[in-house]
This record gives sequence, structure tokens and C-alpha cells, in this order.
Amino acid sequence: MTETSQKLIERACEVTNDVREAFGHLSGEQLNWKPDPDSWSIAQCIDHLVTTNGEYFTKIEEAVGDDLRPNLWSRIPFWSGLVGYMIKRAVNPESTRKVKTFGVFQPAKSDVPDTIVEDFAESQEKLLSLIRQTDHLNRKKITLFSPVSDKAPLKLSTAFEVLVIHERRHFNQAVRVAEAPKFPGSTDFQI
Repeated sequence: MTETSQKLIERACEVTNDVREAFGHLSGEQLNWKPDPDSWSIAQCIDHLVTTNGEYFTKIEEAVGDDLRPNLWSRIPFWSGLVGYMIKRAVNPESTRKVKTFGVFQPAKSDVPDTIVEDFAESQEKLLSLIRQTDHLNRKKITLFSPVSDKAPLKLSTAFEVLVIHERRHFNQAVRVAEAPKFPGSTDFQI
């Protein structure tokens, strides 16, 4: 296995373990609690990750399976690099700046099932599988399109990196929800 694949797998496993440890013991009420009506709950943060991953998995499978038809945007030499840079900057876990989520990635609006932590772990298994399956490929030469637009091509290497850092960003967001002063059972919450 390449060093890049190993690092991606380690980072993905870390966030999976962190999600399980931080939120696996919470009740459905705690998972779905919101600090205010315009904020996401812990469950919605995790559901957003499952949804986003699923959309990207489809695009990754298309690109790896040669089902992707190149277009003008994917042929512009610098364009996929610029798109990747902008997406990585937007999902950077160090930034707490709010970024509007595209409709395709929106989490469930109402109560999310309390199985969401395990649903996320299953989604992570699929991510790990895709990383392993593509380990022998030159990911920097394989292009896929963002689920948002076919004008947003990404290199496969960038797509995997985006998914992993995006997960850390929303884990951090979910932690902030759990640390909110009125979080139900807040004395029980531990990270």
C-alpha cells in the first residue's frame, strides 16, 4: 500500500473512532438536539457526511470505471487544481467560517435515526474500500466531477483528501453542538 493511501486510511479511521467515542453513547434526543433552529444537530452533521460521501462515491466509481466522459472543463490543465484548492479551502477543519451547503449535500431536516453513528461507520468502510481499490492507480491522473457540477472536475487524489478533511470539519462542528450550554445531559458529555 502506498504511503498516501495509508495516510488517508489512518485519517479516515481516526475520524470514525472519534465519532463513535464522542457520539456513539448519545441518545436520539441528544443526537437530534439543536442549539437553535438554524443550526444543525450532531445527527445532521453526521448525516451530511454520509450524504456527501455517498454522492462522491458514485462519482469516484464512475471515474475509476471509465464511465466518465471528459468535457471542456476537465480538459483545461489548471482547472481541476483550482477547483480542488477552492474546495479544500472551503472545508478546511481549522476554519469555523460558515459555508453554505449545496442542496445535494443537505442533511435530513427532521429527526435523524439514532443509528446515524453506525451509518457513518458503514460509509467509512466504503471509503476505505475505495481507497484500497484505487491504491495501484495514479490518482493524480484520474478526473471525476464534483456531485455539484460537471464544471467542477477534481483529481481522484484531491477528492479523497477533500472527503477526509471535510469529515474532520463536521466532527468539530458536532463537538461544538455537544459543548453548547443547554445541550441535554451536558454534564455527561465527554470527548
